[in-house]
Amino acid sequence: MYLNTEKILLKNDYKGFHYLDATIYIHNIDQISIVKQANEYNKNIWHTSFPLKSSRFSYTCGFKTEKEANKYLQEIITNYFKL
Repeated sequence: MYLNTEKILLKNDYKGFHYLDATIYIHNIDQISIVKQANEYNKNIWHTSFPLKSSRFSYTCGFKTEKEANKYLQEIITNYFKL
């Protein structure tokens, strides 16, 4: 996750947990994460997950590269916390 994205989350009272293949930020029951996993063909894929404003569910999306996943998550978080 990009540093400016993490700063936005920390300003909004999210707590961060960093692991070898995952970064997770949690606030109350909301969770924003980026996780490296293997798909059915044993190729690495990056999953992003974030809560929807109007629902109790989270939206999950997969990407082939970490850079694509970070860029997408940065855009979502920047727009999610806009005033």
